Amino acid sequence: PRLLATDLRDAIESRTGLTASIGVGPNRFIAKLASDYDKPRGLKPVAPGDCPAFVRSLKLGDLRGVGPKTRERLERLGFRAPADILDLSREDAIERLGDLGRSIWDHSHGTGGDLPDEREQRKSISRDRTFSEDQSCSSAAGRREMLATLSRLSAKATYSLRKECLFASGVSVRVRFADFSQIQRDRSLGAEDGVCSTDQDADIMPVVERLLEEILTKRASTAQRRMGVRLVGVKLAGLSALRQRQLRLGEEDRVDQRANVYKVADEIRRRLGFDALSIGRSIESDSKRSRHVATQHDAVRGKQQVNSEGEADDSGDHELWFGRELPDN
Repeated sequence: PRLLATDLRDAIESRTGLTASIGVGPNRFIAKLASDYDKPRGLKPVAPGDCPAFVRSLKLGDLRGVGPKTRERLERLGFRAPADILDLSREDAIERLGDLGRSIWDHSHGTGGDLPDEREQRKSISRDRTFSEDQSCSSAAGRREMLATLSRLSAKATYSLRKECLFASGVSVRVRFADFSQIQRDRSLGAEDGVCSTDQDADIMPVVERLLEEILTKRASTAQRRMGVRLVGVKLAGLSALRQRQLRLGEEDRVDQRANVYKVADEIRRRLGFDALSIGRSIESDSKRSRHVATQHDAVRGKQQVNSEGEADDSGDHELWFGRELPDN
């Protein structure tokens, strides 16, 4: 834990220029106290067996949940330091101080349920967009716009997945029509998709395209298709910390290369904002010529291969990444 905490503190300082103090403990109560122990740039790990001694070294007002008024009340009852509470048995602490006594006594002994990983994990991530004008279901331009929008929404949703170290096993597409009626279709990823859970929109988009086509051609009524689409949305569900992918023979290098591209893209977006980089399919065709273009193949190597028309001069089967023009510095 000390090595990990040191690396985290140094990474924060190198990337942001800000100093950080880090505490490590068996629960949030101890970790927070430890993070305040030796500022600035402090690093204080507290092992479970050392928790009571560590809390005894603190002041009563340092304890979580003990503000000025609570401290005054405790002092009136004869408790002037954490040691006065820890010297009691757990039963006596609860009898004299109620829930506060239970909390302080348990957490100070390294127990209690206040563990960071006990936070409720999010169950789904949704992104949607309302069009400024209703999109035609029957025209090629309308469908291109819907697909481009869903591609962008999928990229945003999977970007959130990667930030939270989560993977999705389910995909939903929602379409709202001009009369505010809506249709949603769901699909679980499986072996036929080559992946059972993912954090990459490249895996999501084939499923999204099929679901959109199913909604527009099979599920929507004639009246709905005539009035057009007002909103589209994508939802990623079945979230977990486990990725499941079935690699085909010889696919390892391609998968690793794509993961590297996403890593580079995420870092650019973290520094400059999500809009600093887009997938080619999510950009309207008329605006592509004014943007910088690089293929996945070149993004990993930091190269650019662009012809005189502003199009990627690459014959490989790669997605295109477009970045807005950025200052030299």
